[in-house]
Amino acid sequence: MGYLVALYEVFLHPNCADNEFFPFHCGSVAVMYPHIKSPLFVLQNMYDNNQINSQLLMPACYGASCSEQQLQFVRHFGRAQRNSTQLVIDSPRKTDGLFLPSCYDHTSGVNVGGTATIAGFGPTEMLG
Repeated sequence: MGYLVALYEVFLHPNCADNEFFPFHCGSVAVMYPHIKSPLFVLQNMYDNNQINSQLLMPACYGASCSEQQLQFVRHFGRAQRNSTQLVIDSPRKTDGLFLPSCYDHTSGVNVGGTATIAGFGPTEMLG
C-alpha cells in the first residue's frame, strides 16, 4: 500500500508515521488525529455521497430508488463515520469541535454559509 502514498504524494506526519506499524495508515484522519497538535474543527456530512458513491463505488441512488443492500451500506457508512468522529468527542483536548449533520451530500450544507443546522446552529456559527 505504500505505493498509494507515493502516487498521491500524501504527507504523512512524522509523529504518526514513526509510531505506526503501517505508516500509510496515517493517511486516515482517524489514525492521525491523536498526533495533531493544532485545534481542529471537523465539518463532515455523516453520509458523504462523494465518499460512498465515487470512492467506495456504490451506485448512486436516492430514496425509493435505493435497494435494501444500498441502504444497509449507507447505514454502515454512517455508523463508521460516527465511530471515527467519536475520537473528537472523546478527546481530552477541549479546543476541538465537530459538526456532523445527518446529510447524504458531499459539501453542500457544511460549507461556510451552509444551510445544514444542528440545534439551530449552522456551520458558520459553530465555527465561530
